[in-house]
Order: sequence, then structure tokens, then C-alpha cells
Amino acid sequence: MEHVSNNAGILVFLVGAAFVCARAIFARSSISQSGFSQKGFGVNWDQGTVTLDHHKFPASAVRRVAWRQQGYGGVVTIDIDDMRRPQRSLKFRDAKQAEEFYCRFSLAMAKAGYPLSMVR
Repeated sequence: MEHVSNNAGILVFLVGAAFVCARAIFARSSISQSGFSQKGFGVNWDQGTVTLDHHKFPASAVRRVAWRQQGYGGVVTIDIDDMRRPQRSLKFRDAKQAEEFYCRFSLAMAKAGYPLSMVR
């Protein structure tokens, strides 16, 4: 019986480790020649589009981008010209990660032709 419980413990450990690794990979940003993306949010400056929660919009639809610290973590909020969901939020475990996403998203918007100074 001890042999079965050891195998079960190893299996639980491996599944947990795989979950942690998958979350870390998903949370990383991806930067290419034509765009930036992270966690289902991104900007394609060649096409002039943004992707928010895996839905594509013209970059001109972004109205405001902000970030704030929340406890030890951070939240990036994106206001978009979308009647169904005019505000999208992206949570990070670390405030520095939220700030970095905000900076990358803002820079990518500028590369798409919509710098934050132009965002209403």
C-alpha cells in the first residue's frame, strides 16, 4: 500500500509542477516583429489592431490604459470603445509585472500609431 501512496504523491507533485510551469509560460510576454502580446492581451502594430481577452479591435478603439498597485500585485485596466465590455482588466501577482505590461502595451500602441497622448 505504501508503494501506491508514493506514486500518488509523485503524480500530484508532477501535476502541480506542470500547472505552475504552464501559468509562468502563459504569463510571459511575447514580442515579435509585428506585435506584442501577453495573457490574451496584445497589440499588432503592423495591422493596427489590439487583442483584449482574445477579441480583436482596431487600435483606435482604445480610450485609456492605466495600472494601479493592488496589495502586492497590480492591475492594468484598458478602456475600449465596446458597448458589451467597455473595460478590461488584467491582474498580475507582482506590481512590477503590471507596470511592465502597461509600459509595453503603451509603447506597442505608439508603434501602432496611437500613442497614449492620442488616446482619449
